[in-house]
Amino acid sequence: MSVVLDTNVIVSGLSFSRNERLILELALRGRFEISLSPFILE
Repeated sequence: MSVVLDTNVIVSGLSFSRNERLILELALRGRFEISLSPFILE
């Protein structure tokens, strides 16, 4: 499964230990793939 994350989810996941962090950790464990667009990366 591929998931597109909002910029706020990515920043919060890197900064805080809440649900957003869990989402990033699950992606790192291979539970799903994060898809990012150039627009989000900018």
